[in-house]
Amino acid sequence: MILFASDLDNTLIFSYKKVNKEAICVEYLDEKPLSYMTTWAYSTLQNIEKQTIFVPITTRSLKQYNRIRLLEDKVPNYALVSNGGILLVDSEIDNTWYEESKRQIALTLPELYKAMGILKTDQNVTLEPRFVDDLFVFTKTSDTNATVKLLSETLDLTKVTIDLNEQKLYVLPKMLNKGVALERLKKKIESDLVISSGDSYFDVPMLMTADISIIPKENKIQEFLSSHPNIIVAKEEGMGFSDEILRIVTLYIEENNMKMA
Repeated sequence: MILFASDLDNTLIFSYKKVNKEAICVEYLDEKPLSYMTTWAYSTLQNIEKQTIFVPITTRSLKQYNRIRLLEDKVPNYALVSNGGILLVDSEIDNTWYEESKRQIALTLPELYKAMGILKTDQNVTLEPRFVDDLFVFTKTSDTNATVKLLSETLDLTKVTIDLNEQKLYVLPKMLNKGVALERLKKKIESDLVISSGDSYFDVPMLMTADISIIPKENKIQEFLSSHPNIIVAKEEGMGFSDEILRIVTLYIEENNMKMA
């Protein structure tokens, strides 16, 4: 069976600010609509989930992920949240996985606590720093260059990475990435083919781990994937990217079914 591992934000789901097609809301916060899928993508994902091992892989915290409803009448059998540090099986935390993740990042904890201290005194920080799910540090800053410089001068960058997504700032253990998580999952779940899709630097390790990976056109991460033998650069971007991902996955499902017949 195919294992389809996909990022969520700006890959399968999109902020209400980016809706430009007929869409269905898949995430609410206090009854306020937050994220959408195109109506076609939502409908198609229901069929794909029945024919693949569909695994959302997201940097979102457990709490943030639990707001999302990707499937009509169930949850995905597997989901990786907090950049792969937490595995959900039928919506329940796999405690063995979680404890192993915490062991893997144990040597980086002094750097994460140091980052928390720096960010709490940085006047550019606009959101109280958070130690997300005991795995990594997250905040927002009004001056990304200044905050990154401050962290880079103090932290041991052989142990942690500093990542940005607009004004969002993350300090992550090197071992806490989507590629490591996908490799761990592949040992747990047998599959014939691994397809992944993503759009950001967080997704590069996962995309490099998969057999076939799909990215949007004119995306800055393409240069980091030049050595991958099977990268598909989509013709569409924005919400059209999600439609194209699922069209491609559907074609591989049909091809796989023909081989099995």
